[in-house]
Amino acid sequence: MNKMVTLSSEHFLARGSGRDVYTHPNSNCKIIKIDRKGHENRSQNILEYRYYSHLKKRGVPQEKLSKCLGFIDTNLGKGLVFEKIVNHDGVLSFGFDEIVKQKKIDEKLEIKLLKELKDYLLKNQIVFADATLYNILCQEYKENKYRLMVIDGLGGRRPSFKSNLYLYFAPYRLYKIIKQWKKIEKDYRVFKKNSSSPIYIWDNFSDQPHIIKDKEFKRNARLSNLRDYLKMFLSSFFILPFAFLVMKFFKGERKLSYKELIGIGVNLDKGNVQQELVEELGVQNLLIRIFLSDIKNLDSYVKFAESFNRKSKKNIVINVVQDGFNSREMDNLNQNIELIFSEFKDISSTFQIGTAINRLKWGFASARDFMEFYMKAQRVRDEKFPHIKLLGPSVIDFEYYYNVKTMFTRKKISYDKTSALLYVDR
Repeated sequence: MNKMVTLSSEHFLARGSGRDVYTHPNSNCKIIKIDRKGHENRSQNILEYRYYSHLKKRGVPQEKLSKCLGFIDTNLGKGLVFEKIVNHDGVLSFGFDEIVKQKKIDEKLEIKLLKELKDYLLKNQIVFADATLYNILCQEYKENKYRLMVIDGLGGRRPSFKSNLYLYFAPYRLYKIIKQWKKIEKDYRVFKKNSSSPIYIWDNFSDQPHIIKDKEFKRNARLSNLRDYLKMFLSSFFILPFAFLVMKFFKGERKLSYKELIGIGVNLDKGNVQQELVEELGVQNLLIRIFLSDIKNLDSYVKFAESFNRKSKKNIVINVVQDGFNSREMDNLNQNIELIFSEFKDISSTFQIGTAINRLKWGFASARDFMEFYMKAQRVRDEKFPHIKLLGPSVIDFEYYYNVKTMFTRKKISYDKTSALLYVDR
């Protein structure tokens, strides 16, 4: 009988959409995946173990897969053990997306490695169901010798009729492999384009991203979310007229003083002259933007926020600003949201999640993108920071159909307060 393994925060490695990943405390060459509380019904560990067992039964070689080593009992529940993918020097391998963005290897080699992985998946009929570049590591197994390794997403995302078809119906399995590989190729092209000519470029003069000039990117972003747009306009057609009729019956009664009503946004990049100016104005309400793209400088944001409380206590709202295309990176997003909540717990209990969600230049291609982003923050809040208040959906200008889509939904999403944006210099 296996001895129970004790996992703690020091062993934490990464967070996915439904599982947490830990380094094995007794073996640095292994990792343990744990179904996170509230996600057990997806049974990702059981599904993945079943699929690996199927591959083993078929005699499929696993030289491009993180090997599954079976279940283990932990203090956090039953975990599934996998081989940890490291380079020849023992350092954890980079994600292929990072390799592409940072141009660590040349383009010809990237294409060669992708072709080798594609040929391997097709030859061995392996379904890479959750096909994203984030689920692929680039392992330098010998000096200047590389291979791509799939670390997650095999066999299906959740138990379903389709996941059974992958196992037993070869024509459908082949169709799925080809379909998902096209998604990988599309992701790769987008990453290459972003790395050579970034889509999201910050304008320091207006404190917002530049308008996206790449017409092909904008067209593809909208076409790929066409179904979501149709749902949004259809729901607005029915809900908005009714909302306008009844809204006068829901007016707030509380009267606010100017001091309570007015606030100001302060930015880290504008320097420390702002503290004295805020005191001079007598403003008590502040909004501070924390950019996920600048998470490495979080300590500076914390010190910046603390500095406004030295002379008098301020009401500070922290705005967690999405990181363009990278807002879809689940592993880092969950970790970074938790880190922000933790670091600012003594400064603020109010967090605005996302901003200008109806503007492509800010990084969301659809209302659905925002809701997935917000719900990750909501899950972190619910699990670990129940006292925190979350603001959303932060629609800018009078595009109420985005409010309809993000507020009248079957998704388990809730806002403690509603936030809206409007430029005041026009």
